[in-house]
Amino acid sequence: WQDFPYACAYYPDTGEYEEASRIEATAAVRRLRNHPSLAMWCGNNECHQVHTGKWTGESVPPRYLGERLYHEVLPEVVRKHDPGRPYWPSSPFGGDDPNDPNTGDRHNWDVWHGRGDWVHYTEDRPRFVSEFGFASSCALEAWKPAMEPQDMYAHSPVARWHDKTGKGYETYIGFTTAHFPEPVTLEDLVYYTQLNQAEALKCGVDHYRRLKGRCWGTMFWQLNDCWPVQSWSVIDYAGDPKAAYHAMQRFYNPILMSMVREDDVLHAYVVNDTAKDIRGTVTLRIENFEGASLDKEKAVVFVKANGVSRVASLHLHEAEGHEDQVFLYGRLRLDETNEEYEDFQFLVEPKDLKLADPGLKAEVTLEQGWASIRLTTRWFAPYVWARLEGVPGVMMTNYMHIRPGKERIYHINRGRLPEGWTADDIRGRLRLRTL
Repeated sequence: WQDFPYACAYYPDTGEYEEASRIEATAAVRRLRNHPSLAMWCGNNECHQVHTGKWTGESVPPRYLGERLYHEVLPEVVRKHDPGRPYWPSSPFGGDDPNDPNTGDRHNWDVWHGRGDWVHYTEDRPRFVSEFGFASSCALEAWKPAMEPQDMYAHSPVARWHDKTGKGYETYIGFTTAHFPEPVTLEDLVYYTQLNQAEALKCGVDHYRRLKGRCWGTMFWQLNDCWPVQSWSVIDYAGDPKAAYHAMQRFYNPILMSMVREDDVLHAYVVNDTAKDIRGTVTLRIENFEGASLDKEKAVVFVKANGVSRVASLHLHEAEGHEDQVFLYGRLRLDETNEEYEDFQFLVEPKDLKLADPGLKAEVTLEQGWASIRLTTRWFAPYVWARLEGVPGVMMTNYMHIRPGKERIYHINRGRLPEGWTADDIRGRLRLRTL
């Protein structure tokens, strides 16, 4: 999806401006048309929505300034220089209301700029979501060049100033504390806001993918940043992937295991975006933090290629009275490959879980191209964050739950480590945190 460089404004579209647009668009199309990931061209971002008054509510000019560019100049350039690729005049676009969920594509900012709590993503029923997002802090290494030591706390003036969200700082923090503890230290700010962003995007994408057949795709705002800031990005200014980036590696997998609670019943869905039918076994469990199973359900499943199915359900009566001491676990295991896909849920907000020290342990080994961190735990360890002090952007796996008595393998990109680093160097800089 490639936007032409027009966004959220009116643009002149006659005379020399029209000609400049044609020249610029021709150069861009010829430069990018052979890129293997290019799916379509889009005339602008939110300009049509601005003109309908559906975005800001202000009065609009008598003519849609820029319309000639989006409906004549740009599609003509695409037809001439990249005729095999679709052109879409604006985003969002479709119907009298360009953001109509029943037609075309939709930008869902009703949650972030409206109701605030990401659980409301599940009330949206679009055909294609081409923009939505939730904000979080950059990681610690991005903050360090921008802060003096006395500024390194969650509510410092510098932290408040480096805030792109435009919500008011207390409102932004409140979006996080609805689910996670109040941040006090700078590390708290990073950890809790990034976990909240990860859960927000997972909630949205899981929901939209379960709507397969009604909703046929998602794109979120945004990938990266150009300064140390609290924003909607999933990679920060220092190149550090946030918790949401690592969550994406799982919730955008072509095969998705996704759980939904309806009252006192847990339902499991499997989304299959591959071109092959899949068969396997789904297991749903209620587990306490020591590893005991309170109840479970197993089902043999079959999901057609490019399909979605609700495959199993589990009543949650056995969790009554223990809601803050259990987690819900779902796993799909494929018959053909033994590959596994997981999902977790809680019955209370993460901040209200009664967690004990899980006894987290780490073993580091060096392998060709990467290093491995083998993490083991005695009790349940949610949201395990691993980082190397002073070395951003090296974690290839992160922020995962570890079930009692189980293990996870986290990987480090050795190509981004200082030259000559040994396993002892990694151990010396390794910092672990769990909720």
